[in-house]
Amino acid sequence: MSNDKFRDLLQGLRLNFLEIVANRCQDLEVLILQLQHNDKSSPEFEEIFRIVHSLKGSGGTHGVQLVTKVCHYLEDVLVDPALTQFDETAIDRLLAFVDILKAIPSNEPSRQGQVCPQLQAQLDALKETRLSSNKTVVLLEPSRSLRLFLHDMLVAMGFQVIVMHNSVETLQRLIHDPVDLMILSFENADLNGAAIVSAIRANRSINEAAPAIILSSQPSLNVSISRVLVVPRTKNLHRVLQQAVDSIFSPSKEGQHESMG
Repeated sequence: MSNDKFRDLLQGLRLNFLEIVANRCQDLEVLILQLQHNDKSSPEFEEIFRIVHSLKGSGGTHGVQLVTKVCHYLEDVLVDPALTQFDETAIDRLLAFVDILKAIPSNEPSRQGQVCPQLQAQLDALKETRLSSNKTVVLLEPSRSLRLFLHDMLVAMGFQVIVMHNSVETLQRLIHDPVDLMILSFENADLNGAAIVSAIRANRSINEAAPAIILSSQPSLNVSISRVLVVPRTKNLHRVLQQAVDSIFSPSKEGQHESMG
């Protein structure tokens, strides 16, 4: 197959995906309105989450990154632990994301993968408004059992938890999206937690000054990066992590870095 035919094939698949996005937006609007005053156990919630998760993955496959970004934030709202009932405010926020998603098919075809700046600006403004005052933490931990344990612990502490599964995606997200705390495993398949924080600092990104906790299986690990604490994975992890979080958000501890054990 020639390069031109291959490009035409990819463009056809991309246009077909944009038609699917437009149709799914209609479905989402109906489901979201039905969600009002229901909780996360409702069938409407399950179907909304399924559609959003599917579009998020397909957006990356077809090179329509704005679809993936919008769906990322939609998922964050849906799984916000502070959001237990979908009142009028929550419904309006979900529909605002869908409005951006709905505008993508009419703007995207002529842009050949380039993000529409107007839609990106709308998304940037919308993602800055939160339904709750919870601090946001990004969690990257390869062990599923420990990841679930840490997620539940952090939610109980009042955090909105964004769970990541890949170190490269974590870095990309932290470059663009503000968080209050990073909790990163040192032992990852690609980038270790310290390398992620170093890249964030060097990039002078939006999270340049955000504090971080590095989880490590090496009790004596030393990380000389500002506003970083190293917490070893031990039987006392719950207690030590709690102390680390408390110390980070204590005004007297600002700017320190150390190991805790």
